[in-house]
Amino acid sequence: ETTKVLTEAALAGKIDNLVGLKENVILGHLIPAGTGFKIHQDSEVRIRPHALAELQAEKRKILTERQAKLQEPAGSDSRGDGETAGRRTLADVGPDE
Repeated sequence: ETTKVLTEAALAGKIDNLVGLKENVILGHLIPAGTGFKIHQDSEVRIRPHALAELQAEKRKILTERQAKLQEPAGSDSRGDGETAGRRTLADVGPDE
């Protein structure tokens, strides 16, 4: 509902000074309302050490693979003119590579 209201307001050229509830919603903050708010406000987030280690290992693996891709010549595929275009940049390596 919030996105609908904001979209309609933007299309109508309306101005909002972000006073009150809407600023919390737009910024993604929990609003001080409802029966369970105190529970969320006092909650703590704990990260399991083994989960953090797994994430770090996965990150290292991805960075190693991407670095290897960057070392490959950009023109390793034939461009049809018999020449290659040199080293690849990070922009050349897609998110799925």
